[in-house]
Amino acid sequence: MKVPLDAELGEIWSRLRITSEANTPLDMQWFGFAMDGEVMDRTINIKQGSTEPVYLQGDTLVIRGSAMDDVVSITRDAGKIVVVYNGNEKSFTTTSNVIREVKVDGYQGKDTVTYTDNVKEVHDVLMSPYNATITSGSLKVVISNVSNISYVGNSLDVADMRDSEGDDTVVLGKNTGTMEGPGRDFVNKVDKVYQIQVSSIHGGNDKLTLNGTDSADQFMSWLNTVSMSDVGVVKPDGKVEHDYFNQAFGFTDVTVNAVADPNKKALDVATIFEKTPGSTNLKADPETARVVRSNTKPEEALNLTLNMFNTINVTAEKESTKLSASLTGSAGVDALVASDTQVNLTGKRPTDSMTYSIQVNHFANCVVDGGAGKDTVSYVSGKGGEHLTVMNDQKTVELFSSFNAMDEALLKMIAFESLKFDAAKNKSTVDLTSINKALIDIDLIGDWIERNR
Repeated sequence: MKVPLDAELGEIWSRLRITSEANTPLDMQWFGFAMDGEVMDRTINIKQGSTEPVYLQGDTLVIRGSAMDDVVSITRDAGKIVVVYNGNEKSFTTTSNVIREVKVDGYQGKDTVTYTDNVKEVHDVLMSPYNATITSGSLKVVISNVSNISYVGNSLDVADMRDSEGDDTVVLGKNTGTMEGPGRDFVNKVDKVYQIQVSSIHGGNDKLTLNGTDSADQFMSWLNTVSMSDVGVVKPDGKVEHDYFNQAFGFTDVTVNAVADPNKKALDVATIFEKTPGSTNLKADPETARVVRSNTKPEEALNLTLNMFNTINVTAEKESTKLSASLTGSAGVDALVASDTQVNLTGKRPTDSMTYSIQVNHFANCVVDGGAGKDTVSYVSGKGGEHLTVMNDQKTVELFSSFNAMDEALLKMIAFESLKFDAAKNKSTVDLTSINKALIDIDLIGDWIERNR
């Protein structure tokens, strides 16, 4: 409520009218008739305001910005709150002054506000472009009209960061996160917090980057949600306690970076569940994987890049998602273990000699290139009826779901030297007319019937 400059100080009477006719062309007055509503008379106490930018008003600490680019830092410790406003410091003891709220209004200019809370209690942090609210059991901080907002908390805090309508960029790491608007129009940061949740719901081509740690990390993706955390510790009550936990909703452009470290005691694991109707393509090698989801709603599309994960597991629902995969092995020894529903390529990464595993479940078709090295294949039939054929290039072996369904191979294997196929008590067919036994060694187990294409 704006107070007129000529208002008299003290207690005055006011009349308030609430009616559905308030926004009509003939605006209602505080007197006269109305179709509906209510009229109330209330007292209002007008006090002298402060001309200072930082002052106490009752139990509220008020910080007012200017038309310039202000820089404000607020630090809360047990017993006091220290404010540094454009280089000038003011300290407020919370033992002699009961402060329940801090209000910061940047007003104009490209302002920067940093709030640090060293009191060990849970803080809920809500950030949106130019605004933030930090709430705990003993204090509420409201920041508005500020371009650059930073919050520094503790391991109990939970942060919720909301996007703008433009193209925002988000980077999350262990206990830290940054959201930048287009052209850095706004920058929101959190640091030393336990959990960060970010949302891309207001439009724009938002980009998300998740960064791992020197310890083992785990990444998960399902529908339009991704998360990344440390492995955690299972407590006696069965709950898992994490050092950090980051989660994001609605982002269609996501990059996830694990930290390659041969001294890690456990491995970095990425798990992807594909449940969205449409087509999903996976392209992966020992160091990088890319998942592209298409032929679906725009908000359900996905362009996901995974870097330096030891284990990648992609699972599709058979009835909804058509999953195709293209896997490439290392220059060393790789092993492919497969069935009609699962493909698992393992070996060692050339950069750090750490083990890698790429597993695909319920795929529509899969191409696996063993690369260099003495690579092996072990396939066990599930339903049976497969047809195996060696292609004319003498280095490619294709496995079809049946002899009558040879438009697209279920599994294509390139540059593998040793291959073993087990019919598993089923009847299957094989065409070895193009085999070069000097290049490929094929071991057929079970009931395989020679049948040329």
